[in-house]
Order: sequence, then structure tokens, then C-alpha cells
Amino acid sequence: MNKSGGAEPLKLRSIGLVSCMLIGLCLSGLQHAKAAEPTAVPGTTVTMTPPEGFVAAADFAGFMDIEKQGSFLVSEMPGPALVQLSPLFADENRAAKSFATKGITITGREEIETAAGETVPLLHGTQAINGVVLDKWIALYGGEKTVMITFQIPQENALEPQTMKAAFVSVSTGVAPAIDDKLSALPFEIEAIEPFRIVDVLGGASVLMMAGDKDVDPQGLQPMVVVALSQANGDMSNLAAVAERSLRETAGFKAAEITAKEVTAFAGMDGLVLQGTYEDDGIKKNFVQYIAVEDGRALRLVGTVVVERADEVEDAIDEVAASVAFRD
Repeated sequence: MNKSGGAEPLKLRSIGLVSCMLIGLCLSGLQHAKAAEPTAVPGTTVTMTPPEGFVAAADFAGFMDIEKQGSFLVSEMPGPALVQLSPLFADENRAAKSFATKGITITGREEIETAAGETVPLLHGTQAINGVVLDKWIALYGGEKTVMITFQIPQENALEPQTMKAAFVSVSTGVAPAIDDKLSALPFEIEAIEPFRIVDVLGGASVLMMAGDKDVDPQGLQPMVVVALSQANGDMSNLAAVAERSLRETAGFKAAEITAKEVTAFAGMDGLVLQGTYEDDGIKKNFVQYIAVEDGRALRLVGTVVVERADEVEDAIDEVAASVAFRD
């Protein structure tokens, strides 16, 4: 890594970074699974009954229907995230302003009651991605983990509102699985290299690591690594352009300064590593981003560290990147 700076004005920076890296995840691969019955989502606390035709996804936590190109993405975050995220769902106007920054137009909000008796905010809207208008539904649940479930499908294949509400009402949450169980459900392997430790596995497709004793770091002072698998959107023919676009579309990195760019192997694929600096809430940080694209999927590793601590972790971040490999 280089030695300079970082930016993202989120109190829960780690959650913000993970969620941005997961955007567009939902059109990947499938496993065989029965549909239209209560189904546990591997590696999460969630059980839900998806609509008929939806089966468990292989590359993320959730369900999808290949024919209709629809998907449910289950994202789990630490319990304290509920306090941070609830205001975004408090009313339709607040939700519209908040999600507009992600390109989502909110057209409705209501509250539903789950089978477990929890009252949950449910948002409805649309999003245009690569010329396709998607029908979007988003709900936020409490529990041992904070759970956000996002549904998207091309508008021409949109499901009936009552069908969608029934799926979100069916959601129940239980005890969080052990980290080892969540790691084994990932489509890739990864190793934590000291001083980093694995904090959590989110969305069934991303890993959050910290160097420090805090799981949630409001001040953003701890070195952090996030690895996430997502759908590769847009033109993938130029990896350098993909790498820079992916970086700048991540909250806080729009104005990042790229100081080095190098072709490298990543997860057994031809990849690229970017290094540079950015400013995070007035704190100067270094960043490194590894990226590789294959079979319509993008795998990214983003590491961040305050300038003064860069020497402590730059080698460890590179070793974490070298440990990433897809499962057979």
C-alpha cells in the first residue's frame, strides 16, 4: 500500500463500505433448492418463504429466479446498525431522500407485521441500472442481527404486491450462526492475517476484517479489509476502467487519488490492484483495492488504514489478498 489518506461520512463505516460493494450483487448463480416453503438462508439468521420459482442462490445470501431475473438479497449487520438505519425507513420522505443517493426512487412505504409479531418498515420503488428499470422492495428487521432484505426484478416481470408482501411477512430471524459456519457458506475461501481478525460475514458474499478490538468503529481509526463478490455490471472488457469505476462508485472514494496501478493475480484470476489515498471525515487514509472479473462476477478486496499506521498492516493486507481463492 501507499502512504496517504481516506473518506466516507458514515458512523458505521464498515457497514457502509460493505453495502456499497454489494450493490448489484443479485444476478449470479444458483443452487438447487425447493421453493415456496420456509427456507433457511445459509450463513444467516434468516428463514423466509420466497415466491414460487425462487430458489437459493449460490453466490450470495438469498434467493433468485433465473427466468424472471428476480432476486432477494439478505444482508446482515451488527445489532447496533438498527439504530443507525431505522431513521432511513422512518417515513416515505426521509426514505426517498436517503435512497435517492443510491439511484433508487422510493414510491411507497408501509408497515407489515411478520409471523413473529415484529412490525417492519417496507419500502417500494424503482431503480434504473444499465438501461433496465428494476422494481425494488426493501425491508429492515431487528433481532440479534440487523437484517435488510432487498428484492429486485425487471419491471416487466414485477410480481403482484400481495405476493411480495407475503414473502417479507414470512421472514423470521433466529440465533446467528458461528463465524466458521458463515465462512464455509461463502463461494470463496479467505484467511485472516494478523493483526486482522474476521469480524463478520455479511450478505453471504462478503467478509469484514478489522485490526483492533472494536467490531464497530465509529471514528474509523482501525485498519479495515472488506472482500465482496458481486455482479459485474456494464462493460467488463477494460479491467483498469472497471477497477476505477468500482472504486469511485463506493461511498467515500469518489475523490480518491489513485497513485499506483498494477496488473496482478487475484483469486486465481487475472486482476488489478489500485493504491492511493482518500480523506475520511477529515482523516487521511491509504487504500488498496484488488479486483478480478470472471463469468459475470466481480471479486473485490478493499483495505483502508490511517496514514500513520500504514506500515503496520500493508503487508498483512497483501497476504489476505493472496489467500483468497474460489471454492471448487
